[in-house]
Amino acid sequence: MTADITVKTTVKDVKDEQFGDEDVSEVSSIGDVKNRQQQQVMDRLKESLKKQDKTQVVRIWRVIVFLILFVAAVSVCVGLYAYARNKEHESFETSFRTNGIRVIQAFSDGIERKLVAFGSMSNAMTSYVLSTPDVEFPFVTFPNFEMLGADVRVAALAVVLHYAPLVTDDKRKAWEAWAMENRFQVDKAFAQESRYRKTQDEYFANILGEQDEEQQRDSTRLLQHQANQTAQNGSHNLSAQEDPPLITIINNTVQDGTKYRPQLNRPPGSGPYFPRWQRCPINRTKQAFLNSDLSQWPALKDALAEMLKNPKVVLDKASVFDVNGIGANFNNNLLLSQYRQSVEGYIGEPMSFLVYPVFDTFYNATASVQEQRDHLAGMLYSNIYWRLLLEDILPFELKGVICVIENSFNDTIVYRIDGPQVTYLGDQDPRGLYETFEHLGFAQDATAYVKSRTSPETMSYSTVPLHDTFGQYTLRVYPSQDTQNEYTSMQPIIFPVVVAVVFLLTAVVFMVFDFVVERRQRIVMEQALQSGALVNSLFPEQVQSRLYQENQIKKTTTGDSNAWRKSLKSERDVVGGTAGSRPIADHYDEVTVMFGDLAGFTAWSAKRTPVDVFELLESLYDAFDGIALKRGVFKVETIGDCWLGVCGLPEPNPLHAVAVARFASECLLKMNQIVRKVSEHLGADTQNLQLRVGLHSGSVTAGVLRGQKSRFQLFGDTVNTASRMESTGQAGRIHASQSTADELIAQGKSNWVSARDHTVKAKGKGELQTYFITVQGGGSVATSGTTNVTGMTTASGLQRQGTRDSEVLPSTKEGADEPMSAHITPSCVEIEDADQFSSNCSV
Repeated sequence: MTADITVKTTVKDVKDEQFGDEDVSEVSSIGDVKNRQQQQVMDRLKESLKKQDKTQVVRIWRVIVFLILFVAAVSVCVGLYAYARNKEHESFETSFRTNGIRVIQAFSDGIERKLVAFGSMSNAMTSYVLSTPDVEFPFVTFPNFEMLGADVRVAALAVVLHYAPLVTDDKRKAWEAWAMENRFQVDKAFAQESRYRKTQDEYFANILGEQDEEQQRDSTRLLQHQANQTAQNGSHNLSAQEDPPLITIINNTVQDGTKYRPQLNRPPGSGPYFPRWQRCPINRTKQAFLNSDLSQWPALKDALAEMLKNPKVVLDKASVFDVNGIGANFNNNLLLSQYRQSVEGYIGEPMSFLVYPVFDTFYNATASVQEQRDHLAGMLYSNIYWRLLLEDILPFELKGVICVIENSFNDTIVYRIDGPQVTYLGDQDPRGLYETFEHLGFAQDATAYVKSRTSPETMSYSTVPLHDTFGQYTLRVYPSQDTQNEYTSMQPIIFPVVVAVVFLLTAVVFMVFDFVVERRQRIVMEQALQSGALVNSLFPEQVQSRLYQENQIKKTTTGDSNAWRKSLKSERDVVGGTAGSRPIADHYDEVTVMFGDLAGFTAWSAKRTPVDVFELLESLYDAFDGIALKRGVFKVETIGDCWLGVCGLPEPNPLHAVAVARFASECLLKMNQIVRKVSEHLGADTQNLQLRVGLHSGSVTAGVLRGQKSRFQLFGDTVNTASRMESTGQAGRIHASQSTADELIAQGKSNWVSARDHTVKAKGKGELQTYFITVQGGGSVATSGTTNVTGMTTASGLQRQGTRDSEVLPSTKEGADEPMSAHITPSCVEIEDADQFSSNCSV
């Protein structure tokens, strides 16, 4: 869309008149000059906008995008539901496969950990016998069994750990006599373990304060329940005050209703025997459980018989014991184990027994079965709650996973896993729970898995392997409908709705698109005007044109699609680079350069705040800039309290010396007016400040030294000499060189020129004859260091032959000096070496 901008500005024509003896240049007012320059900038930008206008292209693309969005919305809404549903199902299957394998591996790893833990205990017992003199199996009580056993229980996720030595018929009588003499070991172990457990309970009771209120109630309830059950604990229906007697002979303990009773029917020659001897934890039965022969206990009979044939680790069948009968004894063990704070979770659940052989020498995997039988000295056994191998495996979001544990004894145990929680479902046929998802199930033979992982990384030197034919266990894992429901959502419906809403919103956006574009164009135009004003203040008109042309060529060659945006950037940055383009520089033969410096400013500013200093400088420079616009003097830069200007470029002006002299004269007058005004609040000594002016006419090289923060700059000896004129001049007077005086005389202004009564010595120039300039008939007259007002410059202004109006720049109030001052080197007021001026004061 073409940006139509109407500028209502009345531009007055500039009338040129010939100079007489007292002629002055006639130019339009400062306001007219500014308006004319702004109009030129806007005209140039409007032309650029027309060339780069992309509105029609935007409209075409708007229609195309609208049609694409409409077709896409219809297509997506039709197919999105099926796609989303398929993605959900795929996510469900992928998640279950990943987590199902984790369950299988964790279950098998749990069995493997049990083998390693029990193997460590077995080796410790063998090591103790081998390293202790006069000790041999079976006549041995292992010290600190309660402490070591607790470590094994925690590592193996076991509830209880039993040790029973292998006693043959020929050692039975000796064993029974030895057991009678050493029966008190169990009492000592009971007392020691009770102390350990009490200390641990007190520790956990102390940290209850760190729990929230609900956790404290739950923990307190569990601890109290455990304490009450322990106080009432008495296997064989014995009271807490009784110490159960030792059965002195090897016996077979049987269940009689809800009680245990010894059956003394083990005649001589019925061995071998596995009498119980040490246990962890120990309940109140103490000595009563000693000498109970496990080889005839139905729960272990088959497993021990198999181990005697082939000394391997044996997993026995799964059993569920009556909680009112023998199961009560297991519950009592739970109350004393590491699971005593969560007893309710295990009561009534199936368990299996694991039997681990103990040898009188370290196990040798390469020995024959007969050699292994010959070295068999006892066994360790523990009951396994299978749920312990399935807890804390899955993430919280995965629910309803069905685990089926089967063994070679035709036992079936079914669990449901919901995140870290495990629930026992019984032993019924679980097929109805997972029938729909049976094709996604996993199955793993635990024995085969453990055997496949046998390596130095997983087995110690003497770990006994798992029996590969007796008591094989298999785990099968399936998802259920609840598992799939966790991955089913409303997204397949929500997505099409969202697409439709987005399409409608997009349509609304397109409806206001024209408004947004028009508003954007207005903002861009305002920015372009500001950028144009900035460039206009920094560079003469001819230099501006060359910069714009160079930037346009650069955009054309690069083919940048963001040409308009970069065009604005180039106007802000002025020059974007130098590679591949000619320098922007010209030589001017006839110009007059002026330096104006505030005498006494350094001492004055040292006593003022930064705000006061800048208030004075801005007031002065604003006035100087306005006079420069009127007189056709181009302001190059300000350097601290020094003002630098030039006349005669970029277009020649034969009256350059006259124009600068009149400008300097008016600046002297204006300065006196300003310092008198601001001295009311800046201090009376402000009136002591005076302007020291130096002029020199000659040739200069002027151009844009491109790069970071590029500026229009002057180079040459004329600049150095003008600086010398200022530094050797007098405050309140215009000090000029011989060449400037000659120019003024040539223009008929000899009455303005008065030779200095002595030569001056300028650094690098030697002895110079210089002159003071006193503008007659329209300026100020400066003598003897003071400024006397003799008249004002006529309003007609200065004739500038061959000079276009557009080379006059805006004043400080229009924003010209604000960006310029940000690039000025702090101080060039007193320059020791004028030859360094261009480097010290260039921007």
